Amino acid sequence: MPFDSERKRMSVVVSGELIPGKAFVTVTKGAVDMLLDRCSHYEDNGVAKPITATAKNDFITENAAMAGKALRVLGIAYRGLDNKPTTGDSLEKDLTLIGLVGMIDPPRPEVAEAVETCKTAGIRPVMITDHLGVTSIVRELLLTDSAYTSMLHFFRSTAWNINDITMIWIDVLRTTSVLVKEDNRHILIGDGVKEAKEARKMPGVKSLHQESDNSSKGEYIHGHLFGGIGVLAGNSTKMYSIIISARLHDGIAAISKWWADDNYKEESHVVKTIQDAAKVASKLGSSILLLDRLYLSRPMLEALAKIPYLVVVTKEKSNCTAYFPPGKYKGRGAKPKKGASVKVASFFSTHADFFTEAVLNLYGIDETVRYFCINLKWGQGLYQDLRFVLSITSKA
Repeated sequence: MPFDSERKRMSVVVSGELIPGKAFVTVTKGAVDMLLDRCSHYEDNGVAKPITATAKNDFITENAAMAGKALRVLGIAYRGLDNKPTTGDSLEKDLTLIGLVGMIDPPRPEVAEAVETCKTAGIRPVMITDHLGVTSIVRELLLTDSAYTSMLHFFRSTAWNINDITMIWIDVLRTTSVLVKEDNRHILIGDGVKEAKEARKMPGVKSLHQESDNSSKGEYIHGHLFGGIGVLAGNSTKMYSIIISARLHDGIAAISKWWADDNYKEESHVVKTIQDAAKVASKLGSSILLLDRLYLSRPMLEALAKIPYLVVVTKEKSNCTAYFPPGKYKGRGAKPKKGASVKVASFFSTHADFFTEAVLNLYGIDETVRYFCINLKWGQGLYQDLRFVLSITSKA
């Protein structure tokens, strides 16, 4: 079971009686705080004992102490199995914690010299790091004691505003990066990221559903939902997305009301993604926003209608239903807003002769793509004009 950022651990299953009477052994390593919740016992001088709240706190305290010495800390645990295991979340339950391992990851030797050169040139180095190991990093980089307070103050300062910094960052990208354009429009990429958290009382943490083909991932996790916006940069041989902004998109209604007025409305993740992209496009210029599937919704289209400088390209479900434009109006009564309904996927068979071929370079390989475009109305009660593009490649 490979490591991933949500589980923050990995496991292997070993055959053979490494533990007397057990045919298989699961060995798991990972972040200590995440691993402890998976452990029912711990080893004390070779004897497995039930893990109590006191023992758990001792391990957490030792983890913090080791991290404070600039060590990367991993917990190691195991579980004996009687029968041949199957993949899944159950393999990483009822583990026995063996102990903690600390690995040193010091700064490169040239870093101290670079910091000293900056000081000589009148440049004040600013450290950005997590809350563990601050003292050790200050010592390793030969910074003065005052740098410690400056580092902590940076994260608590009210002198800067995240929106202002985002706008400055966009200016930097425009002047220093080769940003990709299509039809004279920048390419933005939006997506949501779910980050698992063990601290369930932390602000913004809530139960989140996750879809995945990986059986090792649970259907639900407790964590944060971030929405991110990036801009495409590079050239014809290599492209990459540079992150512009990221913020919490869910579970923060109560916090937001503290500084919002009585008319505050908690928007969905989809709408917030559109709003974030609109802020970027207002500074960057006319843009195309690429989104993953499941973003197309009526609230998204209603939010997008207010932003003339942003176009969205997304993927709809294969069973999507749309409507033809209404025919010529005759008779009395209200003019119809839509025509007959149609399953969009049906055009693959009914309009196969209308598909056009084009050769595109996809991931460094020339690919012949067949595509068909049609304008239809979408959204029950909304019936907004959308352009649907059906495409066929060698894979799908």
